Order: sequence, then structure tokens, then C-alpha cells
Amino acid sequence: MKKLKIMIIVFIVIIAIMAGFLIVLNRNQEVSPKLDNVVETQEIMTHAHEIEEEKETSDKVKDSERFFTVSACVSQYLDLLNKNYDIYYGYDDNNHYTQIVDPYEGIFDVLSEKYIKENNMTKDNLKNHIQLLENKVVFVPLEMRMIENTNTEKYLVYGMIQNLDNQYISDIYLFVNLCEINGTFSIEPIQNKYNNIYEIDYTNEEEIIKEKDFNDYVPVKINSESMCQQYFNLYKSIALAKPEKAYEFLEKEYREKRFGEVSSYIRYLKDNQEDLRTLQLTQYLVNGYDEYTEYVCKDKYENLYIFKETALMEFTMELDTYTIPTEQFKKTYRTANQQKRVMMNIDKWIQMLNNRDYTSAYKVLNETFRNNNFGSEEKFVAYMKEKYPLHYKIEFSSFSEEGSAYVQSIKLKEIGSENAEGKALDIIMKLKEDIDFEMSFNKE
Repeated sequence: MKKLKIMIIVFIVIIAIMAGFLIVLNRNQEVSPKLDNVVETQEIMTHAHEIEEEKETSDKVKDSERFFTVSACVSQYLDLLNKNYDIYYGYDDNNHYTQIVDPYEGIFDVLSEKYIKENNMTKDNLKNHIQLLENKVVFVPLEMRMIENTNTEKYLVYGMIQNLDNQYISDIYLFVNLCEINGTFSIEPIQNKYNNIYEIDYTNEEEIIKEKDFNDYVPVKINSESMCQQYFNLYKSIALAKPEKAYEFLEKEYREKRFGEVSSYIRYLKDNQEDLRTLQLTQYLVNGYDEYTEYVCKDKYENLYIFKETALMEFTMELDTYTIPTEQFKKTYRTANQQKRVMMNIDKWIQMLNNRDYTSAYKVLNETFRNNNFGSEEKFVAYMKEKYPLHYKIEFSSFSEEGSAYVQSIKLKEIGSENAEGKALDIIMKLKEDIDFEMSFNKE
């Protein structure tokens, strides 16, 4: 009987504990629903943000050959808009060179059936909708999205139009439809103005493209060399037509260290516009890294243009290797002897001059030397433009040590002119901590 009483008491205690636990649990559930909702809302918001990001990135064209094939179709369309396009001209029955094709026939061939139908277009009234161009223009592709279809591919394209002197004319948005089966394309012009490609709504309708006289396309093949050329040409085009946009492509740390504000970069481009217009790619190198692909381009003056591509047409760029020295340069420099270090620094200084980066070239001059001989960066620039107006390569000769400084004799020869005698120059240099240095030279 005593054992039974004890068991009853224990059972009552257990029930009391469980009841208390349930009360506490219910209270916790009453106190915490807002916190649970916050977490859930955050998860929903995060997921929605991911969906939005996915929407903005998943349909970007990632295939370089497709990207530049579509770009070529846009260029073909713009050529057809040029009323003086040579394809419209030929010899008539009397052997007179004259216009033998109405430009609007060519344009009508490449407009999409959807666009023609929506705007009630005919060959006769097309001039009321489409304005011809007086001269040839150049299309600079900047961004492209792909819209999936069954038999045709639809692309939303954004780019810039400039004339043959690289002067900016306008931005352009349009749809391009491709039919890979018969090798044809069609165009849907977009008349409204937008701030970016993601503001544009579209309906994903199948486009039937018929074979006509002017709407065939040729697929563009891309390799490492042509990709380097594309980026090189892109920079040249944007730098001449829209320098403020070219500034945005420069890597942030690099552009702030070399140019500071965008106004300094625009002034630099303006001062060197003629060099920029005649840029030609002469050498290239492609390096593959885990996070990006590096395209290194060299022009005829041995200036470098380094593009770091994380995805097609998504890149940052730098215009030299001295503003932010590479790890490879630092490693080589730190293990080199004194003469080699002097030579590497002189090479950097000549790169600055060839690149017309007089600000950097002025900063490495010994303070006393530059104050006594120039007094200001403006006077230094005027002197260098007068005495060293060309682009140079270096020939090193005698080397000596004088106290705490080193003297390296060099000869500067004009790039592209093997017969030039060149200019002799003595560089006096002090090596400072790590990779820093200061220098002077025998001023004429």
C-alpha cells in the first residue's frame, strides 16, 4: 500500500511538470510569431531578390559567336538604312552608274512580320515610319539578352551608334530574330527611349522569317585573337565617342589611382585623341584564371590594354602595368640585382611617356630636380612634348654607381623607325624602399 501511494505521488508530479511545460510552450508560441514571420519574410524577400537577379543575368547572351553574329545583323540593318549603301547602286542598261535598288526594298526585307503588321507597313508607306541615313554608321554592341523560342531565336540588343570618325550619334535598342534553319534574320526597331535594357517589356511570340534578298546572315566565328580585337575596338570606340562610359569600364582602384576624377580621364583622352584614333592591335596574350579571363592587348606603340573578363562583355580594364604593379613584377623586382631594378624602373618610365601619362612620369622625378628644372607639371609636359614627341623603345648601354645613386645610359629610338639614330639620355636613379624609386635625367 505504501508503494502504491508513492507511485501515485510520482505520477501526479510528472503530470504537473508536463502541464507546466505545455503552458510555457504555448506562451512561447504566443510571444514569438512576429519573429517567425520576420524570418519567413526575409526568406521570401531573399528568394524574390534571387529570382530578380536570376532574371537579369540568366538570359544574358554568354556565347561570344552568337553575340557577335547578332551584332553583325544589326550592322547589316544599319547599312541598309544608309541611302548611299553601295549595294543599292550599279550600272543600268545604258551603262550609267546609278541607283538600281530602292533602299526601302532592302529595309522592308529585314523588318519582322510582327513589326510590319503592328504598324500597317507596306513598301509604299515605309518612308513614313523609317528614316534613311545619309552616311554609313558603326554599331558598337554593349549588352544583349536572349529570349527563348522554338524555331527562331529572339534577342534584345542594346548598343551605341557612331559615325566613321567615332563621334557619338545615339543609343539604340532593338529586337533581332534569327532563324538558324535557313540562315535568315529580322529586325524589330524600338522607338521609345529607355535607361537600360531591363526596362523593356516584350511578348515572346514565334517569328516566322522568310528568305528574302537582303535578310541572310553569316555566323561570326570567334577565337582568342578576334576576342582580343573585339575588346580592343570596343575600348577605342567608347573612349572616343563616350569617354565617361569608358571611364566606368576602368577598374575602380586603378582609375582612382591613375586619373582620380572622370574629368581628368576625359582631359587625358582629349589630349591624346589623335593617338587614340590610330590605335592598332599588334600583339595579344590570353591568360585563364579561376575567376576571370585576362586579355592583354598591345598597340603599335607598345602600350598595353588589359581586359579582365568575368563573363562575356562583363569586364574591367587597365591601361598599364605600372599604376598597380602585378605580383609577378614585384616578385621579379625583389629578386633582381641593382642594375636590373634600375632597368625595370626606366622601362616603366618610358611606358609612362609612350602612354602620354605625364602625371605619373613627373611624380617619380627627384623633387629637387623637378623644382629646379620645371617648377610645375605643366612645364614638364610642355618640355617632354617638345623634346620627346614620339613613341620610343629603349637600348641600354653603360651602367655605373655614383655614391647612393646609379647612372644608366640609354638610347631612345622611335618605334617603327629602325633607321633613326635615336636620342642619348643618362638616367640618374635612387632606389628606395621596396619597389619605389626616384630619378632625374640630363636635361637638354
